Amino acid sequence: MSATQRDRLDPQIWKITAVAVLGSLLAQLDATIVNVSLSGLAQDLHATLPAIQWVTSGYLLALTLVLPLNGWLIDRIGDKALYLWCFSSFTVSSLLCGFA
Repeated sequence: MSATQRDRLDPQIWKITAVAVLGSLLAQLDATIVNVSLSGLAQDLHATLPAIQWVTSGYLLALTLVLPLNGWLIDRIGDKALYLWCFSSFTVSSLLCGFA
């Protein structure tokens, strides 16, 4: 094996990195979209800004409640399957919210 072959990363590592980066980017993008749209949501739903900010608080509370389940779910169905299932359902639900 030559020195250049040893210095190269396995293509599988690049795929895993791309999926992890894309997942993190989409989560940040989703949180940003919600924060930007709070005033529009308040107008459309005839709610005060403090009342509509519970949208963000609810998102963070739901995330906090689900985090402890991750270890249990990884033991039950595996880390790769869990990540792919969550990533897929997040993407589909975000698209549906965008169309709504």
